[in-house]
Amino acid sequence: MPNEEWLIDFHVEEKDATVSEMDMMPSYNISPGVKTLVIYKNPDTGKNTLGAFKWGLVPHWAADPAIGRKLANARGETLLEKPSFRDAFKKTRCLFIADGFYEWITDPASGKKLPYYIHLKHGKPFAFAGLYSQWECPDKGELLMTCAIITTSPNSLIEKIHDRMPVILDPGAHDQWTTPGFSPGLQNLLNSFPSGLMEAYRVSTFVNKAGNDSPECARPLKENELF
Repeated sequence: MPNEEWLIDFHVEEKDATVSEMDMMPSYNISPGVKTLVIYKNPDTGKNTLGAFKWGLVPHWAADPAIGRKLANARGETLLEKPSFRDAFKKTRCLFIADGFYEWITDPASGKKLPYYIHLKHGKPFAFAGLYSQWECPDKGELLMTCAIITTSPNSLIEKIHDRMPVILDPGAHDQWTTPGFSPGLQNLLNSFPSGLMEAYRVSTFVNKAGNDSPECARPLKENELF
């Protein structure tokens, strides 16, 4: 995606120390365990801040950061019930910026995972609802910034592919979501995005390998397999 354009569109006012030049390069295949770009309200400056946090949330109280491998996604329906996500939902929310995402169908004949690329019809970047956390290594004092995407029940398009979907926030809700503090109304934002505004199509299994990161990942396999 054209980075400088979306920085303006999402009202980014500053970058933090986690962001490198490499993090600003386009990526076509981001997997849990790697750094991804998020926007959050800096508690010190109050500004919309761009960060590059590791995908897989490590709660501040965790003894071992390896727990993050299991916490890439957070179910929106149970955020207040799960200790792993409760504090972050109340205090540290963020936006994941993307222009599309992948979901997989298992082929009953071959058992292979067949990927679909899903995006908004207008083709512009959008924001997933996310959470972030700061974890401090008890031995070295080093800080690790991590994050998780919130999921919800699928809309009529995504349910053909998967039983969950990431929460896509309406642009008008971005500021409410990232502003520190908690209100019960935040949970009302965690709905399925309208299926009529989305599109999905088959892509090559090239994307199934995490190390493959090029435009080939999102290239349509066949036009007639578009949802």
